[in-house]
Amino acid sequence: MLKKLQTVLWRQHFELQVDAKALIEMINSASLPNAPMTRWVAFIQLFSFDLGHKPGKTFTMPDGLSRRPQSEDEEKEKSEFDEEEEWIKPHPIFGVKHNNIIKLAGIKLP
Repeated sequence: MLKKLQTVLWRQHFELQVDAKALIEMINSASLPNAPMTRWVAFIQLFSFDLGHKPGKTFTMPDGLSRRPQSEDEEKEKSEFDEEEEWIKPHPIFGVKHNNIIKLAGIKLP
């Protein structure tokens, strides 16, 4: 969800509520088990937010939204977004591999 809303959330302080305590511990952990998880947590930490836990039983709205069927337009938009990332080249100085981090850093690619 952060990827999809990054342009709205960038430079905004917000509260992020999750229903998984393990996720909170993982984000706050000094050591992570593997490189993909480290990159994922690094992306999340680019945002300014307070992280809170809300038990799953009381967290019905986001759960329902994540399970709703997607329209054809949403499916097409998702596939176009995925295709866009394939042609973006990382900035040679920073070695950034992800399109969204490049956008957030304000780096202009040649």
